[in-house]
Amino acid sequence: VYDILVRLSRGRVKGKWVRVFQEGAKWIGAGKRINWRAKGMLFYLLGVVDYGNRIPGPSAVAHSLGVSRPGVSRAYQELRRAGIIVGERRHYRLSPLFCWKGGLRQLEEAIRELASEASVG
Repeated sequence: VYDILVRLSRGRVKGKWVRVFQEGAKWIGAGKRINWRAKGMLFYLLGVVDYGNRIPGPSAVAHSLGVSRPGVSRAYQELRRAGIIVGERRHYRLSPLFCWKGGLRQLEEAIRELASEASVG
């Protein structure tokens, strides 16, 4: 930890980053809408999220974690109901309203796309 703090103070921390918006984190922390299993899945997904908030599907996650696919699918369903996972098969993403991995311009585009999907659906 000390090494990371020293590199951070010098502006040279390398690694993968994802922005989590505070309101989303507070909402998850309050825990009224998703169970602990779904919260655990969300933390795992924050660790593997790719640019544009792309995340692997339930089968890939189950294989990576060595757990059952039905259990992962239930967590995905719960996170979808809560609005944290958006998208369909093979195109799963974490909502850009909760977190973001990518540039600011892409974030703005993703939020516009999400808003247009909501107005159509």
